[in-house]
Amino acid sequence: MSKRKPVSANRISLVLNGIISILAVVVLLFVYSFFETAKREETRQIVYSGSIEDIPVALLEGQEKAKKQVNMVVQILNGCGAKGIANEMKSYLTGLGIDVRSTGNADNFGYTKSKVLIHHDQYSQADQFVKLIGGLMIPEYRKLMPGQEYDYTLILGEDFLDLQPFAATNLSANIEILNGCGASGLSHRFQQYMSANGYEVKSVGNAEHFDYPRTKIIVHNRLNRKAVSLSEKLGVAAADVQYSDEFGNNKIDVTLILGNDYFHLTPYKNLEIR
Repeated sequence: MSKRKPVSANRISLVLNGIISILAVVVLLFVYSFFETAKREETRQIVYSGSIEDIPVALLEGQEKAKKQVNMVVQILNGCGAKGIANEMKSYLTGLGIDVRSTGNADNFGYTKSKVLIHHDQYSQADQFVKLIGGLMIPEYRKLMPGQEYDYTLILGEDFLDLQPFAATNLSANIEILNGCGASGLSHRFQQYMSANGYEVKSVGNAEHFDYPRTKIIVHNRLNRKAVSLSEKLGVAAADVQYSDEFGNNKIDVTLILGNDYFHLTPYKNLEIR
């Protein structure tokens, strides 16, 4: 009977080292997989911490938190009659975290200057509120009526275009130019001038008749600074400026009707139009 050869120590050691290496790799893979799974689970919890129905609630809570930080309760009143300005100001202030409790019309539309009225003892934040709206007015104290709970009342006057958010807009205005006196080529000469001065000329044509003794301006959009300031730029008297809240078919901000006095307008006097 032949004898079995003994297994060498080197071979045993090699096999053991191979087994240990394999076990080490398996342990490392297990640890890596464990941490990756934990990380994904944490991310999933962050992303889906609330249901779809909870998202609007979270947004509202954030908005309420911002209001508490600013800590202002405001009423906005339209004191000049320009359409939509109270709601425009409300959107602006709400975006800053201010609690706009109500909007409406003032006791009359004859306010030439905007006003900030202080109620209670909120003098400390009055200057901050005035800066937020970009105004220069000096706040006035006014006692609240029973049942009212406002820190401030903002009355928007005819100078509202100097306030935020209105002052940050109005880089251009859509204008309609009509010939109201019959002078040949007059509308087209003014078209070139107005286009060079930041106005978007939407249409050029003749008025319903050529009997306009004086140049007229009809402002359709009182929220547009360039539309409102056209009379000053051309030298048209305030009595010849009309205001309308009805837009034209092409969303016209202002209509210019050139009358027989066109050569007295500022661009002609300054030889900017020939």
